[in-house]
Amino acid sequence: MSLFAELKRRNVFRVGIAYLIGAWLLMQIADVVLNNISAPDWVFKSIMLLMGIGLPLALFFAWAFELTPDGVKRESEVDRSQSIRRETGLKLNRGIIIILVLALAYFVWESRFAEEAGSEPFSQETAGQTTDVGGKRALTPVANQSVAVLPFVNMSSDPEQEYFSDGITEEIINALVKIPGLSVPARTSVFGFKGQQGDVRKIGEQLSVAHVLEGSIRSQGDQVRITAQLIKVDDGFHLWSETFDRKLDNIFVVQEEIATAIATILTGELGLGVKTVPNQTTNMEAYDSYLQGRALLHKRGLDNLGRAVGLFKRTTELDPEFAPGWAAMALTYSVMDNTQELLEKTISTAKHALSLDPKNVDALDALASALRDSWRWAEAEPYFEQAMAIDPQSSELLEDYAEFLCMVGRFDEHLAVSEQGYAIDPLLGPLVDTYVVALTEKGQYSKAIEVIEQWNKSISDEQFVLWWHEPLWKMVPLMAS
Repeated sequence: MSLFAELKRRNVFRVGIAYLIGAWLLMQIADVVLNNISAPDWVFKSIMLLMGIGLPLALFFAWAFELTPDGVKRESEVDRSQSIRRETGLKLNRGIIIILVLALAYFVWESRFAEEAGSEPFSQETAGQTTDVGGKRALTPVANQSVAVLPFVNMSSDPEQEYFSDGITEEIINALVKIPGLSVPARTSVFGFKGQQGDVRKIGEQLSVAHVLEGSIRSQGDQVRITAQLIKVDDGFHLWSETFDRKLDNIFVVQEEIATAIATILTGELGLGVKTVPNQTTNMEAYDSYLQGRALLHKRGLDNLGRAVGLFKRTTELDPEFAPGWAAMALTYSVMDNTQELLEKTISTAKHALSLDPKNVDALDALASALRDSWRWAEAEPYFEQAMAIDPQSSELLEDYAEFLCMVGRFDEHLAVSEQGYAIDPLLGPLVDTYVVALTEKGQYSKAIEVIEQWNKSISDEQFVLWWHEPLWKMVPLMAS
């Protein structure tokens, strides 16, 4: 008899299904009860751990033992001609149906009653008031000290230089984000407008910012020309414009000059008191390789990620002290797969980056995420907290931290953090995904459907990516009906 047939005969599959459904239902009920009595987080974590340990034990007992009219006996001691496993299987089938009915009843109860009690509006302290502008999620009210950096146009004769203009745009965003009091939309949101020739004022309204920075980049040999202009959204007037003709080895100085100019105009701060472009390299070949790798990292896909790793290795070979190169390599490893080998590579690479720059948020995020996925939760949390203290506006960091909170069963915090991240970057797919999961955990199905619909409106069919919880997205409307 084949292994599959033997597993079926011994009711191992039925026991596994019954156990999983029953454990899920028990955890949902425990979550409601423990929240109402304000039980500490470790109680729910303990229940979750026990349920996880219990599954392999249940499968082992289903395989090794059999329930007979004379009690439980080892399977090897039971005469197959007198076995009642068939009758036991029918009883398990009825039990599974009963548990499914109870689970359905729980869904109905939670969608009809718990949603109204558990639903809360966005906290303006963490996420701000939201509105729907042009079919996209946006933040309001618009702060005067807000600016969106649209993707700089590649004016070089070589279209392959697109990675360079995109990379410099991202670097300018990262520089502006470091300025206190300045609100800057995330990369994902602004790059959604790449290649569009629409009215800058309308784009600014959709991004809910008071100002827009746009420009162009032309590079040839070791020379680069960067043109930038700051536009006021409400009237379309230019507040500032500048053209920078420099050698590539002065590219970091240009980034700082642009950030300083924007900060001076919008916040009135002449002395920023912060290093807007840290970890500079004097090796422009290393920097070029770094920007190419970052472009591939954003595209995802195993081929692109594999090429990105090669480029980051080249970067670190050319400049072993360039911390962003090591951090970007660690991030690439962390999104490739969760194999033990890649997790260990992520951890070692991120730690090396942190030895060069202890405050590198990408390295902290990659290290914390790898420890999270290795189930080393106690070690992961301090790194997440350290990264959050440095850059609480990073949407990628908020997404990774939210997934950590979900894994450890801190569902209230999971909702708060994913909600905060969604308010900052409503077009980041994995962040939208974890926010939908957080809403369904709390029974807020109508809100989850609204988020899914907003996401579908905000991207084209070509951009759509099926995330890990795609089956859940299909189930949410059924839960709410």
